[in-house]
Amino acid sequence: MGQLAALCSTMPTVMESLQKMVLGPGTQAPDFTLNTHSGAQITLSELRGKTVVIGFHPASFTGG
Repeated sequence: MGQLAALCSTMPTVMESLQKMVLGPGTQAPDFTLNTHSGAQITLSELRGKTVVIGFHPASFTGG
């Protein structure tokens, strides 16, 4: 129960941070590098001029 209380107490701070990170329509995304499923690295700037869709699924495939 203590862990739940600690999590709930940090949620307002987390939500404020996430709101600051949200980009509006037409805003250029910051450059970043991620690992692909095959282990290679890809940088957003390498895809300039192409359509890029990024989906985040934090709870998918985690079993929890």
